[in-house]
Amino acid sequence: MAFDGGKRWGHMTTNLAESMNSSLKATCNLPITTLVKSSYFRLGTLFGKRGHDWTKMLGSSQVYTNNYMKGIEEKVTKSNSHKVMQFDCHRLCILVQETMNHNGGRPTTHFDVDLKNQTCECGRFQIFHVPCSHVIVARSSIRQYYFVHIVDVFKVVNIFKVYEDSFHGVPTETTWPQYEGDTFFHNDSMRRKKKGRSNSSRIRTEMDNVEKEKNEVWYLS
Repeated sequence: MAFDGGKRWGHMTTNLAESMNSSLKATCNLPITTLVKSSYFRLGTLFGKRGHDWTKMLGSSQVYTNNYMKGIEEKVTKSNSHKVMQFDCHRLCILVQETMNHNGGRPTTHFDVDLKNQTCECGRFQIFHVPCSHVIVARSSIRQYYFVHIVDVFKVVNIFKVYEDSFHGVPTETTWPQYEGDTFFHNDSMRRKKKGRSNSSRIRTEMDNVEKEKNEVWYLS
């Protein structure tokens, strides 16, 4: 996100790691070999299913995803209650007045829409890179289609590229080439104790040690 040129797709990608953690939650405490196998086969199955689904959607000539079109339809419905006022002779800076409260608590107000710089005072247009209801009604007021502001990342053809390459099955171990590298052995001192409940907490860092020292000082004082 720091090097994407200002186009922060954080709302689409920030939770990617958490999604993977959720799908692999049942395998996180397994031995390393079993964990790798489980991760590979589960992700391979997931990519195969998603790839098949997006292939059918791509063949239906649908341009944008279902979730995206559902959100756009809601914004179009919301834009029908807005009032447009133009103060710019070039018809690029437009004032949009809300006449109906759609936000459950926030009072109705007005927002400046700059079609040239693709900004809206509400901020949603810049954050989500999706035309908000104010941009939609502003475009309609000058007889222009709001789809010119929709970026290609929301198109079905680009979503399909994520699942375009399929996983390959793992050959049986008897057909593997002979390994000629280093041999590693486990460390017995790191073996988990059999007695008591297993502890699956996060890996502790230097920050935890500092907090522990502070708590000990507070307790002794």
